[in-house]
Amino acid sequence: MVAAAMERVLVGTDGSPAAARGVGWAAGLARALGAELVVTSVVDTRSFVGDLGAERSRVAVAIDEDWSEPAGGDLGSHLSTLVLEGDPRTVLPSEAVTQKADVLVLGSAGVGWYPAMHLGHVAHAVAHHSPVPVVIVPPGAAPRAPEVILLGIDGSAGSASATAWAARLARTVGAEVVAVHVDLTGDGSTDPAIDPACKEWVAPLLDAGVPTRIVGRTGWPATALMELAASEAPDLVILGARGAGGYKGLQLGSVSLGVLQRSFVPVAVVPV
Repeated sequence: MVAAAMERVLVGTDGSPAAARGVGWAAGLARALGAELVVTSVVDTRSFVGDLGAERSRVAVAIDEDWSEPAGGDLGSHLSTLVLEGDPRTVLPSEAVTQKADVLVLGSAGVGWYPAMHLGHVAHAVAHHSPVPVVIVPPGAAPRAPEVILLGIDGSAGSASATAWAARLARTVGAEVVAVHVDLTGDGSTDPAIDPACKEWVAPLLDAGVPTRIVGRTGWPATALMELAASEAPDLVILGARGAGGYKGLQLGSVSLGVLQRSFVPVAVVPV
């Protein structure tokens, strides 16, 4: 089966430096995909006091004149802007579904030791709950399409969703995929990459004609993935969400959250 192309990238912004970085990265991806970029801002009405119409107009001007500037001026009709109202933690994922976006992009504030602090409360909540793939862009990420993708594989439903999405992305932008299988219980005497199941797990990539390498590691998956990120220098890490588990509606498992906390490259979390 040929992987379907991606047609729309939705990026959230509030005018902050982190959001501007997300807009720039999303624009680079949209160019490579030949996709539409929708730059979106949400007037947060949870604690807003004042003239909502005037605030919406102010944000509309800001997003058109300033906040979209990191996207560059060459997207033409492939660039549109949108102002919404409500709680951005729920409005952005909902709008991504409405827009039939292939990915939702958000910038993060930087790496910190305390869980979720560097993500920002909106990015953290969106990564936990979004029904569409989310890319979190940390400081220092180059605003270009990925050439090397690091993909976590483990045979789970989340891994399968991530692999299928990675195949769509990599095939369109011409990226190489390094598929990583981490054996949590292994003692290092056997390379996890020789597990016959690995070839089954990466079948969507091979079927799409994506150059793929399988790499095995042992140990804690989040640590192993970040160590590989340092040596492989990927432009994007793709992980599957665990699916709704112990807490209703939460999708991030400990590995996804651990990578998001520590990654110096953009991370995509793909829901089941």
